Amino acid sequence: MPPFLFVFSLFFDIMIASLTVLMEDYMHRLKFKSKEFARMIDWMTEHKRKIPYVDETTEEYGLWLVKDDGIYVMSPSAERDKDGDGVHVIYANGFHRDEEDIWDKTYAVSGDDFAEFIPLDWEQVKRVKTLGELEIGISATQLEIRA
Repeated sequence: MPPFLFVFSLFFDIMIASLTVLMEDYMHRLKFKSKEFARMIDWMTEHKRKIPYVDETTEEYGLWLVKDDGIYVMSPSAERDKDGDGVHVIYANGFHRDEEDIWDKTYAVSGDDFAEFIPLDWEQVKRVKTLGELEIGISATQLEIRA
C-alpha cells in the first residue's frame, strides 16, 4: 500500500472511532417547565417511591423520566396521580406525544422506550416545586440533573 493511502486509511479509522465515542456520549438536554410541578412534587413526597421495572421502593426523592409516546416526567409512586387525561405527566419541551415528528425526536434520544428513576436531593425538590423547572441531560452513559 502506498504510504499516503496508509496515512489516509489510519486518519479515516481514527475519525470514525472518535465520531462513535462522541455519538455515544452526546448529551441530550430535556427541559421541563410547568406550574404542575408543585402538584407532582407533593404527590411524590406523600407516597412511597417505586423503582421502575422492579418491585422495590426507595426513600430517595425523585421522579420517573419516561420515554414512550413522548418524553415526560411523572411521580414514581405505585399509586398513580391521575388527571382527566390519565396519569399526571409533564412533557419535556418539544417532546409532547402530539408533536408531528415525535417518533423521530424521541428515537434520537433513545431507540428504546424506558422509565428511569431520577434522584433529586431535598434542595432540588424545593426548587422544582417552587420554580416549576427541571433540566435533565441524558446520554448513553451519563445522566445530569439541573434543578
